[in-house]
Amino acid sequence: PASQDPDWSPHVLRYLSQWQVNMSAALAPLMDPASPHGVFNPACFLHTGFSAHAPLIANHSYLEAFGEWYFRGTPVKLQDRCGLLCNPTC
Repeated sequence: PASQDPDWSPHVLRYLSQWQVNMSAALAPLMDPASPHGVFNPACFLHTGFSAHAPLIANHSYLEAFGEWYFRGTPVKLQDRCGLLCNPTC
């Protein structure tokens, strides 16, 4: 979304694109269905500031995902795969 892209230079966009590739590769073992770990990885330009209402992945907040994983033992695997900074709920 435009609100996440304040007219960054091509250099910065290349860096962010490489970050996305590296983060996806690093999370790949956790995204394996056999992994007991949970993942909530929205395509947002934020590190903190998550709320119970945003960002969302597949209509789930991080709070819902964490609750499912921590309290119910469900290995929730939520990762945006829409591209760079593409989650409209950020």
